[in-house]
Amino acid sequence: MTLQVAETVDDIVLGLRFGRNARAFVSAKNRAKSVPLTNKSAAFTETVEAFVIQFCKLSPEDRAVSRLVWTVPSTVGKPAVSYLARALDAHRTEASDASFTAFINNRNKDHKKAIDALITLAKAAWKKQTKTSAVEHELREFLRLVYVEVHDFGSGNHGERTAEALLRSHVIKDATEGGRAWNVLEHLFGAADELGTTATAASLREALTTAGIKLNAAPDYAADVEQLRNITKRNMARLRQHTTLQFGPNKTDATHLSRRDDLAALSLAVTEGDILLTGDPGCGKSGLIHALVERLEAKGFPVVLLLAEEIFAPGQKQENTLPGLLHPLDEILANWPTGNRGYLVTDALDAVRDPETQRSVRRLLEEVRQGNAHWTVFASVREFDLKNSRELRDAFSGDGFKGHSSPEVAGVAHFFLASLSESDLKHLATRRPQIRPFLASAENNPRSLSLHKSPFYLSLAAELLRNGVTPTRLADWSSPAVLFRKFWDIRVEEGTDSDQREATLTSVCRQMVGDRAMVLSTTQMSLGKAELASIRELKSRGILQSPILRYGTSLQPDLIRFTHHLLHDYAIARAYIPTDSDQFSNFAIREPLLPVFYRQSFMFALEQLWDSDFDRGAFWKAALRLEGVSNLHGLTRILAPVVAARRVEEFHDLEPLLKAIRASSKEDAGAYKALRHLASGLQDAPVASVLAGFRAWSEFTQCLGALLPSTPTVEGPLVHIMARLNSANEIKSK
Repeated sequence: MTLQVAETVDDIVLGLRFGRNARAFVSAKNRAKSVPLTNKSAAFTETVEAFVIQFCKLSPEDRAVSRLVWTVPSTVGKPAVSYLARALDAHRTEASDASFTAFINNRNKDHKKAIDALITLAKAAWKKQTKTSAVEHELREFLRLVYVEVHDFGSGNHGERTAEALLRSHVIKDATEGGRAWNVLEHLFGAADELGTTATAASLREALTTAGIKLNAAPDYAADVEQLRNITKRNMARLRQHTTLQFGPNKTDATHLSRRDDLAALSLAVTEGDILLTGDPGCGKSGLIHALVERLEAKGFPVVLLLAEEIFAPGQKQENTLPGLLHPLDEILANWPTGNRGYLVTDALDAVRDPETQRSVRRLLEEVRQGNAHWTVFASVREFDLKNSRELRDAFSGDGFKGHSSPEVAGVAHFFLASLSESDLKHLATRRPQIRPFLASAENNPRSLSLHKSPFYLSLAAELLRNGVTPTRLADWSSPAVLFRKFWDIRVEEGTDSDQREATLTSVCRQMVGDRAMVLSTTQMSLGKAELASIRELKSRGILQSPILRYGTSLQPDLIRFTHHLLHDYAIARAYIPTDSDQFSNFAIREPLLPVFYRQSFMFALEQLWDSDFDRGAFWKAALRLEGVSNLHGLTRILAPVVAARRVEEFHDLEPLLKAIRASSKEDAGAYKALRHLASGLQDAPVASVLAGFRAWSEFTQCLGALLPSTPTVEGPLVHIMARLNSANEIKSK
């Protein structure tokens, strides 16, 4: 509702629910004396002329969803409030099958006189506005949009008594507060009228709440509000597992990851406006979201927590009404009973792999942002996905939160979550001494990629300890590739029926990739008794799980998902993506978009390919082949060199690439492209990884330098590699 707008009918404009441009244009005339329906009445003639001009400005599409309303008190007399109002209503309901002349002639004397007066003035205004005469169908379309509404306001009058009665019966908890509630709203509308500002359902509820008036849930929205509260409670139960490390089967074996400093900073960041939580996979975003929601709720703020991958089911008609809800989400939030500032929190936007569903989720969040000034939108997404989503960056334009920002996503309102702090790790080592050897080994291993600071990889380590792996043995597995591989070997491949479990996982991954979904119903698959038994076994081994509830509907055991998004990515790498060099290349070429949507899975598969061949010949064979396929996405071609840049330890790791460069004569050969991508990937490789392979890189640069006279193409990558080695060496020296 906007008062004093820049429109021809400018008193009040109401935005209507059933269309983006659906509006009611209200001309409000407060007159103590009667208003005759003649061309001598300024109140009548000015209103009709304004209605005609406004009508002519509307597009045919907007006319179908708009209204022109003359609002008057009963004191203006029967011709307006009764005769004209009834004649217009009759035209809308009775005149569709009759000629216009027949309709007019069939009115009684008073009604005919009233509508004749309106038509006469409308025709004159039309001619003045358009320089043409209104034809019958245009005039009738105009009349269908015109309404007369009677409102008697003023102390003790019918309009105010009705308003107060509605407030008492539907809006406020304490019926005795009806008069005070109306005074609050009257004051708000007075200010809006003076300033030309907009009032919404959310701002009205906030005004009442700020005045200390407790509200009911709007009757139409009460069921949806309760449903969203239940969804939030169930999603909180789901995310709770990401807040602890489970070292044994009992509750006392769990160690909580408090992350107090990160939580304090994030709690401040969300008060400054809409923002994205980002970071590397496994950095603990879901666990921190759980802690944030707990803190916000403890402070009395309304919070709605949604899991991105479950907002829309695969194949569902995408709209802003969520499954199980009767109204659009932005409307429900606008009618939230407390009227306080609220928070819409969405976890793991990157978990949505289907492009159409991605757009629908973004549109849903944007509609909430546009329609609810009093609800902050907060969502989490991996940094890589944020870097490569222009739509998401544009939607959350702004600045990173001070002390928690990443230069990789400059220009985006974001909070970058780093790894666990030294104090967090010290606290963990004190509580759980059995994890100390692993922490120490990872800290001293340049190939660890600081996995000991990742809540996810720590959870794998804790589960392996719980599974009987000794602390000394675990300490040998202090790199992500090795730790994940050992976890998979123990949880999937050890024990009887391992072949059946692997075959079942292959079927599950194939179906999930085909559906672009992370939640799967086993009814979509043709599973026999053995496969269903394998799924039950995989659940007991902590690989799969069944969501308990979704949007208030009890889920059957047929719904499954992996216990963590990274485990989902790794399962696709191990059970779905081929590990043979030629088959891997064929697969990537045959499915050119999969490496884009499942980048992390392909990174895991390339790690496996790197480790499976000591001389790296198979790895570079696949990398060079992909570099030569022109229709592959650039993100796909750069994956192998990025993995290599992080894994190089010895000169032989780079020899296959060097050999291909020496054998290449064309500047656009795959070997030169791979070299450029390798140099680019080295810029983002951790300093510890660069230093671990320093001697190999130095020898590689010497070989490239020797090629310069005959192969000037290598100069650019060579310069970048040397610059990175120099910067890493300077950091080491400090």
